[in-house]
Parts: sequence; structure tokens; C-alpha cells
Amino acid sequence: IALNWPKNAPESGLEYISKSEHPEKLSRLTQRYYWEYAALRNPESLLEIALEMPSGKLREDSVQGVFSGWGFRDAGAASRALDQMPNGKLKDAGISGYTTWVARIDYRAAVCAENLY
Repeated sequence: IALNWPKNAPESGLEYISKSEHPEKLSRLTQRYYWEYAALRNPESLLEIALEMPSGKLREDSVQGVFSGWGFRDAGAASRALDQMPNGKLKDAGISGYTTWVARIDYRAAVCAENLY
């Protein structure tokens, strides 16, 4: 589902996730959905949407997914965006998503990024 939804009906997927009464049950779906959406589309605007999600686990999973997909799409731009985020749980979630994906591409870059933050 998470692989095709962003391609076929991205807004309906965002709506479904944002209105969930049990976001903790959608953790993997949320992360994967945002990864796919960020990798395919405009991660900058998707980050804005992720930051507007209800607070807590849902917002953290959304930010993690954005930076994971953004790291796949353009690791340099994702890293620069992470630099602009204030320290806290959301930045930590972004770093987690970013380093998880970038480690698959370039382990040294991921280790350097993890040490920078």
C-alpha cells in the first residue's frame, strides 16, 4: 500500500494518516509512506506537511520518513535541511531517518552525519 499510494493518490494517504485515531499502529506505514512520497515528489513541501501533523509519535514518524526518502533523493539537500531544524525530538527523528537510508548508500557519510548532530 505505502509504495503505490504516494504515486496514485498522495493527498488521500496524508489525510488517512493524519486522521488516524491510533497513529502508533501506523508507525511503519507512516514512515514508509513519507519515505516514498519524499523520494518521488517535493520533500521540502512534504516536510512542512509532516511538521503540521498532530504532535507525538505521528509527527516524529512523518519527519523520519521524510528525511529517509529525502536522503535517498538528495542527501546533500536533506543534510542542509536537517542543519536548519531546531534541536529536539523532531530533529532526532529526521537524523534517524536520514542516517538509516544514507548508511545504505554511503556508510562513511552516515557516520559523519550522526557525529555532527
